[in-house]
Formats: sequence, C-alpha cells, structure tokens
Amino acid sequence: MKKIKTLKTAFLFLVIATIPFLNSCSDESEMSEIEAQESSFLGKFTKEITIYDTAKANSVTLEVGSNDASVLDLWSEESFELNILSKSEEVIELNPGDENNASDDDTNDDVGAEISYRIIRKNIVDTNKRLILTENPPYSDDVRGWKYSTYYSEAIDGNTVTVNIFGHNFWKRGYYSVSYKKTSSSGWSTIAGEWTRIKRNETKSFTRTPCYHMKARRKYKGSNNSVTIEFEY
Repeated sequence: MKKIKTLKTAFLFLVIATIPFLNSCSDESEMSEIEAQESSFLGKFTKEITIYDTAKANSVTLEVGSNDASVLDLWSEESFELNILSKSEEVIELNPGDENNASDDDTNDDVGAEISYRIIRKNIVDTNKRLILTENPPYSDDVRGWKYSTYYSEAIDGNTVTVNIFGHNFWKRGYYSVSYKKTSSSGWSTIAGEWTRIKRNETKSFTRTPCYHMKARRKYKGSNNSVTIEFEY
C-alpha cells in the first residue's frame, strides 16, 4: 500500500509540474500563430527596407509584402520618405505627386499593383515628434490601372490607435479605407469603407479604443501620392 501511495504522489507531482510547461508551450504556439497571421497580411512575398530621414538621424525598418514578387522587387528605400515633424506642424503637400500624369478615369477597375507594409523597428531620436511615411511609388507608365497600398499599425492589445488621413494633389483622385481589430482574436471591422474619396488639403481622423491592429488602405493611379497616412498611439 505504501508503494502505491508513493507512486500516486509522484504521478500527481509530475502532472502539477507539467502544467506550467504546457501553458508555456501553448502561449508560445499562440504567439507564433499570431505573428504568422500578421505576416500573411502582407502577402506571399516579403522583404525588409530601412528608411532614413534627410538628416540620417532617424530611421524606421519596414516589412513590405506583395502577392506579386515582381511588384515587390520594384520597391526599395527610395520608394519611401521618412519625415519627422513637430506636433504643431501641418502635414500638407509633403510630396505633391506627379501632376503631369493625371487621370480622372474611374471606370477602369483593373488592378495595376498592390503592396502592404508595417513598421517593425523604429529609431526615432525625439519620441515627441511626429513620424510621417510618404510613398514614392516606383511604377512606370507600363503599370496601368489602379494601384493599392495598405499601411498596418503596430499590434498591441488594449491600445488606443488614431489614424490620420491627409489628402494631397488637386489633379489626382485619392481614395482610402480604414479597418481595425479590437483584439488579437477579433475579425476586421470597417471604419471607413472602400473607397472613400479624400480631397486636397482635407484631413480625416479615426480613433478606436481598445484597438489591437488598424489598417489604412489607399487607392490611386499613376505615380500618385494623393493620400498620406499617419498612425498615433
């Protein structure tokens, strides 16, 4: 009887000792799954690009993705511009775009190219400054049809996220949409539907709390930086 009791005690100790290990494995597995899902948002093909401001004092590293490898190959450090602004400085005409290639033809729904990106590392000297990323699309006239890009916010549970949408360029139409995830396990909820037009010098802002993830999409034609996106936390 004493031997059976000892075996039962040893077995119970083994079960108790194993529970934290199983929880740890479960947590790690869950985090890996979330990270994999986040990467899949960006597309089948991804790469990292580091962008510096003009003073070379600040930088961000982006993970950029696309389902088309040939489109992703076009994007490089020169395809983005990092602007560090004061809190009071207005985001107006940071990059007016190519007005000589204007097109108001909204009847053609062909997709020319699409990318997605997110910031994965930041090196900002003054954290009280505003971080604005401007796209300089690397497409030639051969890439016809609508171009799309999707900018993802940082993913933090219980966060408050604000997205600011700035309109540029009188000659070209810019469109956007905004969605967010309340928690890591939530689905995407629409804030501004596809496709909402934004005019030159117009600003739209949307805030959600809690917000795990927010994404802002832009739609344009030509080498058109008609929409600029800023995330605030």
